[in-house]
Amino acid sequence: MSQTSLVHEAPLDVMRESPAVVLEVLATAGVALPADAARLEVVIAESSLTEASPVHWSADLVVAIAEPGAPPELVVVIEVQRERDAAKRFVWPQYVAALAARHRVPVVLVVWVFDATTAAWARGPHVVGPGFALEPVVIEPAALPVFRSLDQVTDHTDFAALVALTRLGADASKRGEPLSQATAAEVLVVAAAVLAIEDPARRRRLSSLLHGTAREPFRAILKQFLEANDMGALELIREEGRQEGRQEGRQQAQATTLVRQLRRRGFSVDDATEARILATANLEQLDTWLDRVLTASSLEDVLAG
Repeated sequence: MSQTSLVHEAPLDVMRESPAVVLEVLATAGVALPADAARLEVVIAESSLTEASPVHWSADLVVAIAEPGAPPELVVVIEVQRERDAAKRFVWPQYVAALAARHRVPVVLVVWVFDATTAAWARGPHVVGPGFALEPVVIEPAALPVFRSLDQVTDHTDFAALVALTRLGADASKRGEPLSQATAAEVLVVAAAVLAIEDPARRRRLSSLLHGTAREPFRAILKQFLEANDMGALELIREEGRQEGRQEGRQQAQATTLVRQLRRRGFSVDDATEARILATANLEQLDTWLDRVLTASSLEDVLAG
């Protein structure tokens, strides 16, 4: 699959495999849910919208939201759009109308874009006729939260992966411009969280999507990071220490993780530095150092402050 195709498909792949993440997408966009998110199930629905018609209509992704065992209360159709397409002015209303007729519930059209220009167009209103205009919910990079630390990503890995893929998708069209340091740091934080996923198939899938969507030279850096860091095991150690609630155990897990991670990054950790780290009892300080390991260019940068 070409990078262009992957930029389009990667967000959809995450949502197909983990449809519940759509609830977080809707919350980010300010869309009201029919019930508390904890009570709702999200399932993939039929995306082919063809009825008795010679014209075939098919949306990128459709999900139905309902309480367990109950009929759908809300249907969401998701379209990924890399650029303006005048034909969508007439196609998108067809999607919404067909799904509303099929499920007899409200339908939300979410358009996923990668730049402000396409976002402004996608937002509409798309006038179909007198008194009939469609205004989609638009997800664009500028409207998404920024993930700066592993603690932020905890319990939101799929959504964080969606955010990272959207940032990388936006970067893919900026030929000649380097990836910003802020975006690179955010993607590496998300990659670290992905490597902490216990399910190997899910871990490999998300890692592959991140790597495949990135462009050079950051792609090579990301590949090296993914191959060199055993964050899955390290984060499990870290989390076990937290759950046990023992101050000494938590400190030991954090400090040991930090030393091992520094060496994996290729930093020279002498005996004195290792002793300093292992003797640090301040868990917040250890957390700060651990987060810096992802993007720091030197040992001094990690341990500053």
